Amino acid sequence: MEAEDGQQNVTKSSFAVTVHAPELDFASFSTIISNGAFFGQIDNNNDAFLNYNELGAAFYGSVNSGIEDWEIEPDEDDWNWFVQFHGLENQTWSDWDTNGDDILQPKEFSKGLEKASFLAEWDIDNDGLLSEEEFTSYLFSRLDHDGNGVLSSNEYVHIFQSEYWL
Repeated sequence: MEAEDGQQNVTKSSFAVTVHAPELDFASFSTIISNGAFFGQIDNNNDAFLNYNELGAAFYGSVNSGIEDWEIEPDEDDWNWFVQFHGLENQTWSDWDTNGDDILQPKEFSKGLEKASFLAEWDIDNDGLLSEEEFTSYLFSRLDHDGNGVLSSNEYVHIFQSEYWL
């Protein structure tokens, strides 16, 4: 994952998750996210909240997840997967590619999320930021395809083994 803060400092990092359980309830999933320091990896300013820039950088990095060369930006197929997974089908590539160069830059990704009011579904307390609990709750709901409150091994293995998962 690569992220850039407001002062244009760039950081690159990664994390690994190992799960040995056949099913994960929300509490177990939340513990994995917390203990794996995943939230801390994307909370670049360490304020315990995610803003659009941090969220955009994390998503941009996940769309780029299978790419070794970080100079390669996500293409329209990558972006289409992302918008489908996150329920943003009403968005268009051209709305996000604001400079029209057919390449999504991290800042365009962040601005696209903001224009789509992406946090509205996640931000339970409507403060314009995501707490770790809000982020984890949203992510769990996206991974729990059958909505039964438990991630089956098929649900989490499928998404973590896919090219993208965030």
